[in-house]
Amino acid sequence: MTLRNDTSLHQPTRGRRGVLTGAAALLATGALGRPSTAAPRPLNAYFHKGKGAVSMLGNPEHSAEQAAMTGVFAGGRVTIDLESGREAFLRQLFASDFAYLSLHANQRLVVVGSGDRVTTMELEAARRAAGRVPRLVIVAGCKTTGAALDADNVPQALGFASSARKQAYIGFHTLVVGISQDRYFRYFLPLWVNPGPGGAYRTLAQARTDARELMERRYQLMKDGAAGGQQAGAALRMSPLDLKVTGNFDIVGDEDLRATDL
Repeated sequence: MTLRNDTSLHQPTRGRRGVLTGAAALLATGALGRPSTAAPRPLNAYFHKGKGAVSMLGNPEHSAEQAAMTGVFAGGRVTIDLESGREAFLRQLFASDFAYLSLHANQRLVVVGSGDRVTTMELEAARRAAGRVPRLVIVAGCKTTGAALDADNVPQALGFASSARKQAYIGFHTLVVGISQDRYFRYFLPLWVNPGPGGAYRTLAQARTDARELMERRYQLMKDGAAGGQQAGAALRMSPLDLKVTGNFDIVGDEDLRATDL
């Protein structure tokens, strides 16, 4: 199933937009000092869940969290793709400005929605044919980065190098707990996309630190509320594991990348 919200073609209903931006604002309140808004310019944002991945994407139990993560791009085209095969995945990936991939992976392949295994050779060929890459790609999958990688690896196939400017790949050198990484990035993305105190946009490195600190504060509030008999809403719920395993990603490329660079 592929869901799209393309506001360049039509305006979403008032209620739907309220769900998207409202959930993101809920996460940003206190850290930003004002409600969350959409990305600095309309962007083509592509969210993809691979077959068998344990993810918030497409999971009704995590709809509020999905809205918080995807809603910051609501001013442009938002695609949530749960089932595409190799060709459709590659086409949508390289047409996007931003891509978030929650899927099974290793250094030489990713497993997409249909179950197709897309190799680094196929990624590189599709990139060369498209003549472009997203400015930011986040892969919530196992071991696509790290010092032990061979020359044939996913970031390289996608065209990302450590010296790259104005573009970046975010990945992990460890095993990944998919739903916990999703939970981290639904805090990270509103902080990165929206201006911070003083109106300055955060770099990836700054958003990384601020997202973890915000999660720690929200987790403490959740614990304090539970002690007083209050239950956290779905958009704020988290576990100790979420704090333990998230924020430990690698940035290949420009760690000073800002949303205004996309």
